[in-house]
Amino acid sequence: MMKLIFNYARKEFIKLDINGKLKNGVNPFLFALLEKKFEIVKIFINYSNESHIKLEINEKNLFGDYPLLCAVGYDNVEMVKLIINYAKENNIILEINRENEDNMFPLLYAIESKNIDIAKLIMDYANEKGIKLEINRKLENDYYPLLFCIKKNDIQMVKLMINYANKENINLKINKKNIHRDYPLLCAVGNNNVEMVKLIIDYAKEKKIELKINEINENDMYPLIFNIIINYAKEKDIELKINEQEKGHGIFPLLLAIYNNNYKIVKVIKNYAKKKKIKMEINKKDNNGHYPLLVAIWNNNKKMVKLLIRYSEKSYGVHPLLGAISNNNIKLVKLIMSYAIEKNITLDVNKKSLDFGINPFSLTTIKNNISIMKSLIEYANEKKITLDVNEKNEDNGVYPFLWATTRNNLEMARLIIDYASAEGEWKEKTIININEKDNEYDEYPLLWAVSYENISMIKLIIQYAKDNNIILKINDKNKEGLNSLLMAKKRNNLKIIKLILDYANEKEIPLEKCDDLDTQNINNENENNEYNKIVDDSPSLTLYEKRDIDFCKECHDLKIDIDTSKKMFNNNEGKVNYNVKSSELNNVSPEILINNENIDNNVYGNNNDEKIEDKLLDISRKSVCWIDHIEKGTGFFIKLPILPKEKPIYALISNNHVLFSESIRPGTSINIFLNKPPNKKKRYNNISKKVITLSEKNIIFTSELIDVTCIQLDDTFINDNPDIVFLEPCFDKCIDEELTYIIQYPKGKLSFASGFVQSISGFHIFHTASTLGGSSGSSLLNENLKCIGIHKGGYQRNKLNAGTELNIVIYALCILNDKGFFHEEKVRISSRKLLPNEKDELKNQGLHNSPIPNLYTCSYDGSSLHMLFYRTNHAWYFTKEEAGYIRDLEEKNHEQILITIKMLKWTLINLNETIETIISNFGEELEQRQKDIVKYLYDSQLMYM
Repeated sequence: MMKLIFNYARKEFIKLDINGKLKNGVNPFLFALLEKKFEIVKIFINYSNESHIKLEINEKNLFGDYPLLCAVGYDNVEMVKLIINYAKENNIILEINRENEDNMFPLLYAIESKNIDIAKLIMDYANEKGIKLEINRKLENDYYPLLFCIKKNDIQMVKLMINYANKENINLKINKKNIHRDYPLLCAVGNNNVEMVKLIIDYAKEKKIELKINEINENDMYPLIFNIIINYAKEKDIELKINEQEKGHGIFPLLLAIYNNNYKIVKVIKNYAKKKKIKMEINKKDNNGHYPLLVAIWNNNKKMVKLLIRYSEKSYGVHPLLGAISNNNIKLVKLIMSYAIEKNITLDVNKKSLDFGINPFSLTTIKNNISIMKSLIEYANEKKITLDVNEKNEDNGVYPFLWATTRNNLEMARLIIDYASAEGEWKEKTIININEKDNEYDEYPLLWAVSYENISMIKLIIQYAKDNNIILKINDKNKEGLNSLLMAKKRNNLKIIKLILDYANEKEIPLEKCDDLDTQNINNENENNEYNKIVDDSPSLTLYEKRDIDFCKECHDLKIDIDTSKKMFNNNEGKVNYNVKSSELNNVSPEILINNENIDNNVYGNNNDEKIEDKLLDISRKSVCWIDHIEKGTGFFIKLPILPKEKPIYALISNNHVLFSESIRPGTSINIFLNKPPNKKKRYNNISKKVITLSEKNIIFTSELIDVTCIQLDDTFINDNPDIVFLEPCFDKCIDEELTYIIQYPKGKLSFASGFVQSISGFHIFHTASTLGGSSGSSLLNENLKCIGIHKGGYQRNKLNAGTELNIVIYALCILNDKGFFHEEKVRISSRKLLPNEKDELKNQGLHNSPIPNLYTCSYDGSSLHMLFYRTNHAWYFTKEEAGYIRDLEEKNHEQILITIKMLKWTLINLNETIETIISNFGEELEQRQKDIVKYLYDSQLMYM
């Protein structure tokens, strides 16, 4: 068509206005380039030459884009040559340093696309015209061209930049840092590019610039490639920080050398450390949980393995096996053992370490890791080694079986007994000293089992004592003055009192007289009558039946209304009575605070008649956490079937305003705290701190609009924290008046409350459960204790609490997974920055920018329906504009208006539904032009995400 127009103009001697402005203010030549109509661009240039009408090739559009910039941005060498040649022929000076709205200029586009040919064309043109390229220009986030191309790992571009700088007598800023504190040498090392590092060092020497080789960036990434810069460090008398770890991947110099299977470099590092009297941290692991020894074994490098083992024993007095057990690393333990068997190396599994003062078997009980204990026993049996099961810790006198009872680990206690009791051709039976006390608190196994009210553990200890003719010292007291019977009385546990009395009668053990319990009256022929008297005298037991002791204590201590509690928790069936009205609950303090002192450990038992309150207590300890990061709030652990069902995502979920984009970059560490049952000596110190370190391998999803952040937990974290229980999602749609529970950390204190779903609006759940500041990110659970949503805060407009439906999060993750975007950076931010042509296209479709990023308005003359569209990293949403919110942004607090806008009833453009269903979900009649926009965004899939 264009050829026909130009041919007709030539034939009829008509002069075309090739520089005239179109409706969008752009001339035709620039418009053709923006639309990538390169054949039309050539037609314009040919016509310009024939008609002697000069094209305005420096003309720019509203976004600052101009012809040369577009040609370079589209990576089109032919177009760049065409424009440069046209400019030369027509004596036009191209503005090659000019930026557009996105701070991009031709050289920077060439660097970004790694197009060395275009970069040379630009430099040659600049030299010819006497124009100095601004190669030290400060860019967005304090980048500059040299750092940009080093970050891109483009060695040829770096050489070109250095050559250009030398010709123009420009000193490159090779130590200058961006806002992330990245600088050239650091980026070159991060890319593991030896040639690049050498190039930077050579340039620094030539220009007599002292490099900053011990500077770190915001991720604490530290530059060190020994075989290149160690000599430089010696020359400048700089001590290298050989143990520095970069947070991006957690890599450090020794591990990097081992990853590369470079034995020589490992020796260089070791010798350097020895000379400088620096202790190598050989047990440090990267973000994937990999240790130096682990990687060395993977590489099957026997020399490397021996070097590391010798260094560990000599410098730390610890065999790597102990280090692996200390870190609860079952994979490394098994790898060391299998490697030792394969290479015929005998591990001294009974040798005490200098640091721990105990052997591997004892350390396994301390770490409460049953899998490692099983592996140790298998290895010992394979090598015909008898493990020392009675070894005491030199400091506190605790031995393996005592550790198992302090950890309330019945399976481990049974395993120790089974191993000790086994005998055969080469192994003799070992008697466990089950009456031995520790050195600090005079605690012993039976007393710990009673303290935890673990009846199975008590029976196990009693039976072992009987089988081995051991008389249990049931009258022995700890430093608190409690023996086993008094501890049972303190716990108000009648079954355990009966067990101890029966054992005392059988073994004819006279019980000591206790002030709190008249055992003389109990331990006689009228035992049953006196036993019943104990029950009647217990104030807590009068509230509920005996089997309801745990929840009775909670209600009694917290003064919860007894009648309402009975309505809520039916004692006869152990189930929730869902007929209690929400108003009735709200009038009688729906929030139950779970104080550390009051949490009982019974919920860890396998009681088939487990009641709802027990389950809530269990979830509160194992599935919900307090997040103490840049912002503070609640989070919870959940299993999401996003990937194939055999490998679901195990994740931590909270709000976006608790864990926002800038706070969840790879390399970041997040502190979380969980409540846990009483543990060892500090009975009421029940807070467990854990650290989640983010890696680029983690799926990290966040969305500002739906106010949710989801972080995939890696296998190392999951294996290191076997007590964590992951909630199950509910896939059914929420319904009004559905019972809901919330487990939360208001003001940093663990609590749970109950309420009802008041209404569903878009992806919002409005509910009546009681919350306070700090509850943000809590899980909303249904009557089956499955997760239905994420609480995000109170909403003043309807005086209700609001949450986000979990199903919208599952949809977002599924669609991102389907499109292969899971591990891309744009999933970790609310939405990416659009390109100029994308902005133009949305505007052409009728979507107009608003003062709020990613929010677009849509209105037409004569239309009563004003629409809003919101772009996220996973979907488009639309709704109608109410009360002139966008207009109010000019006058009012943006943040408050933004919160209000987010709480509107947004309709999801769901790619798994038909366009007709989506429009129907909106609930109001759309005009045709608005339907067309929804259809366009639907058809665009995730193009703008």
